[in-house]
Amino acid sequence: MPPVNAAVQLYDPRGNPIALAAPPPMTAGTGTARAVGSGVRINWGEFGEEYLAELRGPRKVRALEELLTDPSVAGSLRALTLPLLTAEVSIDPPEDPTPDEQDAADFCNAVLLRKPSEKFGREYFSETPWLQRQHEILACLEYGFAVFLKEREIVNGKLIFRRLRYLMPRTIEKWFFDDSDHFLGIEQYGQLAGSGRWYRQPFGAPDLALYPWTPRGILYDSVPLVRPLWKPFSIKRIVEKLQVINYQRQGAPPPTYTFSEKDPSASEREMAEDVLTSYRQGVTERSYFKVPFGATLGFMQQSTAADADPIVRSKNMDIGRAMGTQFTESNTQGVGSRSTSETHAGFTALFTNAIAHYIAEMENSGVGPMPGLIEELTLDNFPGVERLPRMRYGKVDKDE
Repeated sequence: MPPVNAAVQLYDPRGNPIALAAPPPMTAGTGTARAVGSGVRINWGEFGEEYLAELRGPRKVRALEELLTDPSVAGSLRALTLPLLTAEVSIDPPEDPTPDEQDAADFCNAVLLRKPSEKFGREYFSETPWLQRQHEILACLEYGFAVFLKEREIVNGKLIFRRLRYLMPRTIEKWFFDDSDHFLGIEQYGQLAGSGRWYRQPFGAPDLALYPWTPRGILYDSVPLVRPLWKPFSIKRIVEKLQVINYQRQGAPPPTYTFSEKDPSASEREMAEDVLTSYRQGVTERSYFKVPFGATLGFMQQSTAADADPIVRSKNMDIGRAMGTQFTESNTQGVGSRSTSETHAGFTALFTNAIAHYIAEMENSGVGPMPGLIEELTLDNFPGVERLPRMRYGKVDKDE
């Protein structure tokens, strides 16, 4: 173990030492020690914690988009998230609120949920409806994070979020931190919808609302909910491709040509190649071929391949287990009872309620040193309020 006052040396990616200001003297047990960093792997603004190359860096979003097109993956996500559309969402004041505390709650309801009150009408509404923004926040389940750009405006002396612009995950190219793990901002590389012009733009942390699904330290490009599905999906993808190839070979097997002589002429060889290549390319105008006397045209016999359906069903069940939605696969497996499916559906409702709690807590308190939107709106516009309003979801029940 190094001594308490030992100097820490940092190096750049080429191995050159970085000159640092001398740290202040520290004494063991005083509670004044500070770590240089949390140890998260990040190089030139790109996180490197993921061990699979296809799920890291620029390739990550494209790989996850392919994963999300799988019917079992999409069905599991919908089973978890669609019930949130029917849940009642409100921003409530604390118990026995003071007039200012009630006003703060009404103000946040107007800005974020577009619910008017006597004091705060439509002029305070955000241009981004809650239903839309909820869908955008839920992208953190798919990609590991969701990022919004805060576009502020002053209305009647109060600061509001006129628009909370969702930034597409594939456009977030870099994440910036200082050596003390303070989040500084991001760099976006995208395309303007109107002109089609490409741009590269940095955004500072105060202008961002961040929703990482599994925040650990500064790992804001976090592990998405669907990450455990990559293995069963990859296996299923390989098996399904092999099954399609087998069906193709059985439905249109490769043709064989037996020459009429041991040493055929060049013209017969040319004709045989023409016959075989034309058949495999699906040339429909050739309904028959003329072949020399003694020559034969046949097709390779395909052996029966192993049935891939049990493997595919098994991987679909793995996807359901990982997502807590195995009840959606019960009938397809040919096993299980109605009571078992209902029990599993109850577990899924618990997962959905946990997601709702996550969204509400992010709105209330934010992540790391960044305040939640409700916290920021309240402290900026009602500085005397100590007890902040809080977002709450109504309980999502499997029977509703």
